[in-house]
Amino acid sequence: MNWILHVPNGTHYAIVALMVACVLPFVFAFLAKMAGGFDFKSDNHNPRAFLAQTTGLSARLNAVQANSFESLPIFIGAVLVAMYCFVPQNVVNGMAWHMP
Repeated sequence: MNWILHVPNGTHYAIVALMVACVLPFVFAFLAKMAGGFDFKSDNHNPRAFLAQTTGLSARLNAVQANSFESLPIFIGAVLVAMYCFVPQNVVNGMAWHMP
């Protein structure tokens, strides 16, 4: 029973990668709003409409934010399943930080 609860050494690299991946969509959303000239005090009534009408860098950052939200559950599941199935931890850490 103890082997089920065993946490291998070095797992914190993969866990930190998961936490960074969870924060990145919010960072990209913030950068998209900043690049588009969003005023956080007066324009916050309908922020999605603001991002829908942006172009250039702001629109690309908004697309990055949407794509990172879409791929986040698959990434989290892949890392957790790899850790659960006893894949060597150095492989899990390498794949978690070098995801294409």
